[in-house]
Amino acid sequence: MRNGIALGLAGLAVCALPVRAEQPDYLRLSALSTQGDLRAYAGGKAFGHGFEVGHGLNVPGSEVIGLGVFAGFLKVTGDASAPMGGLRQSLEAWRVGGDVRFATPLEGLTPYAGINLNYFSGKRLNSGSILTYDGRYAITPGPYGERGAKFGFRIGLEYRFNRAWGASVDFNHSEWYDDYAKGDHEPMTGDRGVKGLNPINPSWLAFSVQYRFKAL
Repeated sequence: MRNGIALGLAGLAVCALPVRAEQPDYLRLSALSTQGDLRAYAGGKAFGHGFEVGHGLNVPGSEVIGLGVFAGFLKVTGDASAPMGGLRQSLEAWRVGGDVRFATPLEGLTPYAGINLNYFSGKRLNSGSILTYDGRYAITPGPYGERGAKFGFRIGLEYRFNRAWGASVDFNHSEWYDDYAKGDHEPMTGDRGVKGLNPINPSWLAFSVQYRFKAL
């Protein structure tokens, strides 16, 4: 009886221990390639930058699937947009999220996919204008009012060169800003607003260099 209890307690103790990390604490430094609405928002500028810190664990009992959590920051400062009368805009975001990671037969290669929350802060840096049915409509400088958490997702691929260093690429998409009001200033480009001004649902590719602090 005592042996059974002892074995049971030992089992519980093992279960309570942290799972051996598949993806220990890491830092990623990223170059961002703007896509879709974000490229238009940035006046055609193709690049931004960001960083990310994270940690990952194996799923108990699974040799195939792992889990990861991360937090990060990104920033894009746009160029003057000709369709928006020379308007320049910037966008920053703090991000938190989680990924599911998958083992592959190729050593060092790990696909991953996950969801995240993004806290965007956007600004119009100068004055601009858009073409409407009744002429040019002025856009004034200032911040966008939408700052709440927005859902996004990403899907990517990581490759480890060795136990400490690696690289990754992932595609990201998030909701953000959609406050378009139809009326006298309905843009000539259609009844869904002006791409890159409203609505704005940012997408980007992140090309990252990664360092693991506790290499396995």
